[in-house]
Amino acid sequence: MLTAKELDPYSGNYKVAGDEKDTFKVYLSGGKLYFKQNDQLSQEFAPYAKDSFFMYEDEKADINFKTEGDKKYFVFNFPGEKPVRLDRVN
Repeated sequence: MLTAKELDPYSGNYKVAGDEKDTFKVYLSGGKLYFKQNDQLSQEFAPYAKDSFFMYEDEKADINFKTEGDKKYFVFNFPGEKPVRLDRVN
């Protein structure tokens, strides 16, 4: 189990490159990390490693947070589909 302090750096707003209509928010609430797309219901990111998560709603989805230099992003990996990268915008 990760602490709120360990989860908080993943919080922020994210975008898929070239997609200006969709907004994605990752936020901390009650010591848990949540993901929200546009006005949809929030979904919990459940950690299974320090920077790797899954969602209870879709346990096959693999979510990995990465940092390259000063850029933060995460990648959604769904079995049989092309991975989707979401870059942190703030």
